[in-house]
Amino acid sequence: MGYPPFLKFFVDTTSLDLRKYKINMIMGGEAMSEGLRTYLQAKGVNKVFSSYGASDLELNICSENDFTIKLRKLRIENESLRKDLLIDNCIIPMIFQYNPTDFYIETNENDELLISICRPGYIAPKIRYNIKDKGQIIRHSELLSWLKKNNIDTSILDDCPTDLPLLLHYGRVDQTVSFFGSNISPNDIQEVLFKMPEITGKVNSFCLSIYEDKQANKQLDIHLESTTGKLTFKTDKFRKDFLQILAKVNQDFREALRMLPIHQQPKLQLHKFGEGPFEGGDIRIKTQYIV
Repeated sequence: MGYPPFLKFFVDTTSLDLRKYKINMIMGGEAMSEGLRTYLQAKGVNKVFSSYGASDLELNICSENDFTIKLRKLRIENESLRKDLLIDNCIIPMIFQYNPTDFYIETNENDELLISICRPGYIAPKIRYNIKDKGQIIRHSELLSWLKKNNIDTSILDDCPTDLPLLLHYGRVDQTVSFFGSNISPNDIQEVLFKMPEITGKVNSFCLSIYEDKQANKQLDIHLESTTGKLTFKTDKFRKDFLQILAKVNQDFREALRMLPIHQQPKLQLHKFGEGPFEGGDIRIKTQYIV
């Protein structure tokens, strides 16, 4: 169990042959991409599940299971389904199931989650507590109607262990950058990195910075930190490929990219391990993705 970057670091650096063991991983602390799940399983990890919680609420409010993972992959593969189900079709949400007798979850007018802890013996009760996470609730009956409306085989529900409601978690409200009408999240960048075989496993971390240049043009820099020495790629081609994949992952960015002149397109900044914005980084502390 652990924080996604830490568990990936373990898999990338261990001398153990993970395929000799039946290892399951439970992650928490931040969203994970399906690319990361696939990467870890290709390295020999059996199953990878994510758990959602918060230190000032409860460490395990809800979790993934085989059904929610299958549903999330369906959402990624079938672009036409996004607009009908999701409040934000540009972000790939984590999908969890939760027990409403333990946690009563609502949303406000800004799609922020309001969580009330229902257990009577809880030592620090919280009522409609808002940690500024964006999300939505989908009841089992609503999901069933949505599947039928879109002619999706409802046998996907065969893997659903219960009719508990779904929590779709889009991340912290302040963990995205706005760039020419598109909202880009750290999860988008992670998804891109795992779709580029030439760089998978070579990037230790990344961060985003947004600013205005001397001509007041908004600029976005995507910083990549190497696992060891300097990242060496044919930067122009690599940058073009990176942005094209990001455009496939985030459809709002796809529209922005069509209109942006070359000098205002996002820039890739490659750094050696521990240099640039990554200087003084500590793997024991949550990664700062927006700088």
